[in-house]
Amino acid sequence: VIVDVVYNHATGSHPWAKMWWNSGANCTADNNPWFNVAPAHPYNVYHDMNHENEMVKEHVKRSLEYLLTEYDVDGFRFDLTKGFTSKSGTESTYDASRIAILKDYNNAIKEVKADAYVIFEHFCTSREENELAQGGMHMWREMNNAYCQTAMGYSSDSDFSGMYESTPAWVGFMESHDKDRMA
Repeated sequence: VIVDVVYNHATGSHPWAKMWWNSGANCTADNNPWFNVAPAHPYNVYHDMNHENEMVKEHVKRSLEYLLTEYDVDGFRFDLTKGFTSKSGTESTYDASRIAILKDYNNAIKEVKADAYVIFEHFCTSREENELAQGGMHMWREMNNAYCQTAMGYSSDSDFSGMYESTPAWVGFMESHDKDRMA
């Protein structure tokens, strides 16, 4: 059982957002320790959690440990990991602090269950993805078009080569909540 976890963002109805809320601006308040007031990255959805904050890191690790021990899950698929940053940048900007945060979460998981699967929906620079893969994490690889072309019988347009790069850590997906449904 792989659990899809969302630790990058939450809505304004989240208790941590409500406790430090700026009703005039309809966003998290400047003194909110859990969330960034404004996301530093362009991938934001809802309110951006501050993964630089030690309380957020501790919460994520304890949550992962609980799911591993209490429910005996086999691993996690993390949503929007390129947003685990408080630094501005783009998909092509290497972010060492984001990599350190993700490696720290992976290490926390492996301390509880050494054979747990860790899959990141990262979609960033190949430098970041390769560095994470070399650390034993898997990368979520979007293969929607290849699957669609194959289903329609267009084998010449069915390019699955993205699954066979030198880093052996890709988990290719046919569809997701961000892509067209085909099944």
